[in-house]
Amino acid sequence: MTACEIGIYPALPLQTPCIKAISPSEGWTSGGSTVIIIGEHFFDGLQVVFGSMLVWSELITDHAIKVQTPPRQAPGVVEVTLSYKSKQFCKGSPGRFVYVCK
Repeated sequence: MTACEIGIYPALPLQTPCIKAISPSEGWTSGGSTVIIIGEHFFDGLQVVFGSMLVWSELITDHAIKVQTPPRQAPGVVEVTLSYKSKQFCKGSPGRFVYVCK
């Protein structure tokens, strides 16, 4: 039996994770801002995607994830989604993050 079969590692979640808010919702194009993603049904291993850039995330609770924003060449709005084992969540209702110039 594998670790996944006996439940040590989660398969896909029972309830779909979703983003409710991003705080702060804007930051510098240079990246590196600490951002808290607020939502529901978060779990360990869930990753955050800014546009097409997957970033390392730290699970705080099942309602909050902390991330550092990746750099972006130009100012503008990017969609923020969630990913786990190549499956994306929030595509229909993504969060939004605004990149601004210094």
